[in-house]
Formats: sequence, structure tokens, C-alpha cells
Amino acid sequence: MQSSILNNQRMRIIFLISVFSLFSIVASASTDGDSDGIIDSIDRCQNGEIDWVSNQSTDADGDGCRDSTEDWDDDNDGFDDDANSTIADDCPNAYGLSTQGGVLGCPDSDNDGWADLNDKFPEESTQWNDTDQDGYGDELSGYQGDSCPSQQGNSTIDKFGCLDKDGDGYSNDGDDLPDNPTQYFDLDGDGYGDNRSAGALQSDAFPMNPYQWHDNDGDGYGDNVVCVHYDAHPNDVNAWAADDECDIEDDDGFEFMIPGTKITISAWDLVGIFTGGPIAVWVIFSVATRDSRCHQFEVRLRDAKSRKEIEDIATEYEKALMLRMIGIHHGLRLERLRSEFDDVFEVRDAISGIIEDEEE
Repeated sequence: MQSSILNNQRMRIIFLISVFSLFSIVASASTDGDSDGIIDSIDRCQNGEIDWVSNQSTDADGDGCRDSTEDWDDDNDGFDDDANSTIADDCPNAYGLSTQGGVLGCPDSDNDGWADLNDKFPEESTQWNDTDQDGYGDELSGYQGDSCPSQQGNSTIDKFGCLDKDGDGYSNDGDDLPDNPTQYFDLDGDGYGDNRSAGALQSDAFPMNPYQWHDNDGDGYGDNVVCVHYDAHPNDVNAWAADDECDIEDDDGFEFMIPGTKITISAWDLVGIFTGGPIAVWVIFSVATRDSRCHQFEVRLRDAKSRKEIEDIATEYEKALMLRMIGIHHGLRLERLRSEFDDVFEVRDAISGIIEDEEE
């Protein structure tokens, strides 16, 4: 019985202690030591000035520190409210991290360092300035960088922000027909565009041939007659324009027009290129390596062990001389070395013969 009474007393004591602790916590959580309207648990200046109330005009960030005397960074962005500071906040009541253009601590939505108030592209971090105000940023490496930053332009395909007179998206510099909105490329340079799609104007029926652009009957041969005037009497100074020779383009065998030029390559031209090219490479290689080839022959002559070996090397460089693999001056130099080494071996052989005779 006595034990039960003791247990009840203990439980009452524990209950009273718990209730007291709870009231202490609640009281502490609602305590406002400096009476500024911000409870101590979230008041950054809980022991600060008294007799003032925190509101938007006195404490912009609501941290419990009086802006005028206690808080030197009202918007908590790391930049000082003091105008004389080396990192003075240009927007002291608005959180911001701008650092470029001489504006510190102002809102910077795209985090490019430029304050929104000075950023022509506040939502694009790779652009911030637009000198010509054409909607394309000055940073060429940035998003849609302006290739003509000091001149307003509307091109959007080959370049951004350059003049596009016909509005087809290609800049005037990149448009072969800048006055025709349906054409932009003219590979053969004849003034007629390569675009042959429906609705295209000034289309070229022969985009690789500068002498032809129309084919009204659709037979694959151009409508233009190309005439070549020639001298029918080359030995008579008084007669030269006796005849004209006319030829319909594309009717005299295979021809290929180099894009962007008026140079025509025929089948015979291709034969010359494919046969003459390798020969030219071989000649260039032979001439370019003559010195090193001559040096190799010199080394072999110096390392020769017999007159027979010297003769074999001499045969090789004579063939190389005939094929122009070495120059004439190389041949003379090698022949002189061959003669010198041949004399050395001749003397050596003579001495060896004398020694053998004496031993016998």
C-alpha cells in the first residue's frame, strides 16, 4: 500500500516537471527581448536596439535588425548598403548577385553577372548586350550571336543579325541573288538560282553550267546557242571573220563545270588530270628526295667491303641518275667517291698480293 502511494507521488512530480518545461519552451519561443516584433528565435539582432518595430520600412528583410543602424546588408545578398563601401549594393532592398557593368547586388535572373535592368537578354545567360538593337546579342559565340553587331539586320540562316534585303533568311553577303526571296545559291554564277522547287523564280535548269539556264522544250539541252568566232584564214591578215562555228552546249560530249567558276572540264581534261597527276607527284617526290637518296648511296659506298660491292652500288646510282632520282651534281659526287674507294681497294689488293708472294 505504501509502495503504491510512493509511485503515485513520483508520477505527479514527473508530470509537473514536464508541464513546467513545456511552458518554458513556449514562453522562450515567443520571447521578444528587444520588443521589435521579431521573436528571439529568428531575430538576428535579438539583443539589439529597443523601442522600434520591424516592418517593411524599418527592416526590409525582416531579420530583426534595424536597417538604419544595425543591418548593413538589408537584402542579405553579400553587398553592403553603405554607398561608400568598395562593394556597395546598387539595389540595397532587392536581393541580387550582379557583378558586371559596374552594377553590384541587383537581381540577375540568368546569372550571367549582368543586372536585369541593364541586360538586354535577362533570361539568356550567353547574351546581355545588343548594340544595334536588332534582337540578336553582340556575343558571337553566344546563343544566336550577331555577326553584324553594329548594323541592324534580319538574317537568320547563314548568319544572325545581318542585312537580308529579300527577307529569305540569308544575309546579303551569303545570298547569291539578294533581291530574289526564292533564290539564294547560284553555283555556276550565271545569275539564275539553283532552287528549282515549286514557286521559285529565276530558276536555273542547268545549275552547273554558266552558259545555260533555260530548257523550254525539256529535252535536256539548253536554249542558248554558244558561238565561238575563229579565224578561218590564219595566214591572211586581210581575212579573219570568214566563218562562225556554233555549238549547242552539252551536245559535244561529256563536260563538267567547276562550281562557282566558268571553268569547264571535258573527258580529255580528266584523262590528263588522272594520268598527269601521278606523274607530277612522282617527279616532285623524286626531286624533293634527291639529297637524302644521294646521302644513302654515299653511306653505302663508305661501308662497302669489296670492289665488287662498290661496282654494284655504282650500277644502282647510275640507274637513279637516268631516272632523275638524283641530280647530275649528285652523280658526279658519287662517281668521285667511287673512284677514291676503288683506288683504296686496289692498293689494298696489291699489298695483300705482295704479302702472299713473300709468304710463299
